[in-house]
Amino acid sequence: LVVMVIYYALNSFRLCIDRIEDNLCIGRLYTPLYSKVLVFKDLTNMVLLMDEIFDKNNYPRAYQNKRSFKKSNIIEKKAEIKFEIEKLIKEKGELATFDIIVTSRQHTCWQGIIKNMDGKIISSFKSELNLIDFLFKFLI
Repeated sequence: LVVMVIYYALNSFRLCIDRIEDNLCIGRLYTPLYSKVLVFKDLTNMVLLMDEIFDKNNYPRAYQNKRSFKKSNIIEKKAEIKFEIEKLIKEKGELATFDIIVTSRQHTCWQGIIKNMDGKIISSFKSELNLIDFLFKFLI
């Protein structure tokens, strides 16, 4: 009996680009940190969805906390798998597919890497804007 273990980091997103309309990239995101598909209508919307997932899971942990005037009942909890990884890795975009791994959120920006479908690192980024710029240039 051979058991194959598939590793997919919790701080990763499978980015599926399905089409481009009026220079806007439209697609889907999958992450182990969220139980459903996230549909986006442009790359800025994609980043906002990702940031919301990170904040809800407190993972990767933000270097600085966002200012809020509301009283917060933040409960520290450990990030956990909410989307089956075997299903996640089968998802592919109609135009392109990438894995985005956000390694840290320092200085109110993200840092991380982008991998292609073969698992090869094709770029790194030091901010969300840097990530969007790479994807836009790669796709358009």
